[in-house]
Amino acid sequence: MRLEFLIMKRKNSFIAGLMFVLSMAVAGAGMAQSRESAEELIRRDWELFENFSRQDYSDRVAETFAPDKQLFLNELENAFRLNIPVDLTFSVDEALAGDRELAITITWQRRTADRDTGELSLSEGKCTVVYIRENNDWLIYSIQGSSLFAA
Repeated sequence: MRLEFLIMKRKNSFIAGLMFVLSMAVAGAGMAQSRESAEELIRRDWELFENFSRQDYSDRVAETFAPDKQLFLNELENAFRLNIPVDLTFSVDEALAGDRELAITITWQRRTADRDTGELSLSEGKCTVVYIRENNDWLIYSIQGSSLFAA
């Protein structure tokens, strides 16, 4: 009887351990999917910035953008007028999702060319882009840290 109990105990521990490993794998898959989604959002907004149109970009920014949507759009427009976006490389350091919020922390490098001289420059930084879900779309709510869009 004691041997049977030990076998059952080990078997239950194994099953519990297996369930834990499986749950972590599922969570990891979810995290990987979150990272992919996060990368897609950052890339979407960078590509929109590469061909900047104030109205198109305005549609991707929440009306409640913190601290001020129009100021943010002015900064984007100014950065676009000064420099030609060449490319962006980034890595997602963290992606935290809620029902209506998504915070993506990235480390980035971008190359731009001065519109007057054509001189290339390399910038790098780290920022957190916070999105909120409105009308079934993710809109930029705030950018904290070194914005990848700033001049």
